Amino acid sequence: MNMRALFILFFFISLSNGFAQEKYNDIAYPSHTYFLDSVSNEINFQSFLKRWKPYDDFVRIRMRSEHLHTGEKVVVKKPLSEDVLQVDLINGWEFDTLKTVKSKVCVGQPYKGEDSVSVQFLGDSFTKGLYFKYAFLESDYVPKVRLVGTREVDGWKGQFHEGRGGWTLQHYFSDRPENPFFFNPFWQPEGEFMYWGSTQFWKNCIRLKGMNSAEADFSLSYNCSGYDTSGFSTDGKRKAPATGDLMWDSEHRTYIAWNGHRWEPVETDELHWKFDYGKYLKIHRLSPPDVLIVMLGLNDFRNGKLKPDFTAWNRKIKELYCSYREAVPNGKFVLCTPCTSCGTLDNVSGDFTVRQNAVMWEVRRNIIEQFDNDLMEGFYVVDASAAIDNCRGYRTDSTGLQTGNPHPYLGYPQLGIPLAGFIQYIREQ
Repeated sequence: MNMRALFILFFFISLSNGFAQEKYNDIAYPSHTYFLDSVSNEINFQSFLKRWKPYDDFVRIRMRSEHLHTGEKVVVKKPLSEDVLQVDLINGWEFDTLKTVKSKVCVGQPYKGEDSVSVQFLGDSFTKGLYFKYAFLESDYVPKVRLVGTREVDGWKGQFHEGRGGWTLQHYFSDRPENPFFFNPFWQPEGEFMYWGSTQFWKNCIRLKGMNSAEADFSLSYNCSGYDTSGFSTDGKRKAPATGDLMWDSEHRTYIAWNGHRWEPVETDELHWKFDYGKYLKIHRLSPPDVLIVMLGLNDFRNGKLKPDFTAWNRKIKELYCSYREAVPNGKFVLCTPCTSCGTLDNVSGDFTVRQNAVMWEVRRNIIEQFDNDLMEGFYVVDASAAIDNCRGYRTDSTGLQTGNPHPYLGYPQLGIPLAGFIQYIREQ
């Protein structure tokens, strides 16, 4: 081998070694961990471990309290409040500790609570899929809970949510009036106008009410279910409008406002929009929720860049928080870690889920670094996604392929437990 060939060989060996050294495992875990006492609380390692080299390193979780270690997760049944949960990332070659994160253990007591507590769930298809239903309604872990929103929880009359499938955070900061399945009650014009969405949206909701589920197409049933249509006529307009009520007239493709006597067109440039939580509560006559729980980010990022730019997303989260706190000064705002584990490569949709997991780990890291312990009053980060089992939390078909990705339907009961733990914990403070 001549000298030139040797030089090229050593160059590529050095380059590959340098590249390998840049790819490292990491962990992202928040400063507080919320458990329910005497309940199986799962912490799945893959949810918080960045696995560039999945067989090189190990994760260990240490606590004083009892826990069952299964190799892929810990199941904590008897946590001790004020305990410290320590997460160690350990090198698999030298067994050196590469990183340590310590998290304060906060334990809530299930089934306890003499006074009512009001909670709102806002988010994407996880919220639309009622991931919270088991922990908050079916189990009675959170007694006397009242869920606030404009969409009724199927099978639970008087309980509501604000989940919308496919939505990103940006959807909650926009209006898409020509989309017949789009309704954002939080996006409101400044001043006296009160926006009620498009006439076609409400016509669709009324149409859905008159159909059985077998007759309704997916878009109609998925996007228009759960809304109260009693205040709307068959043309989609408000039955008894108040002065300043604003709608999008789908037939004439223009905004219209009620002037006290009739509907009149409104020029688009007369409207200046913003996320207005206070006006949302006022328009829909909702009592302010004690806690607002937000789970978003999956649709925003999972199919995007491996290194996302979070600047705009973080700013909008703060705007959402500020709008809520302005309307509910003593309210508690909870930002959840979204799904970090999107499932397996063996899936019906053909999604490159390992890559999606890597992207969503970056979302987790951003939320923890930017908002955990940010000292914004009433702002909390709850690690809901740590409860998701990346394999056993998903449905499969007869051939063993994962279906419904990235929705861990089988894991939804676990997903709500950290949030129920949070609610029960703060009720005792």
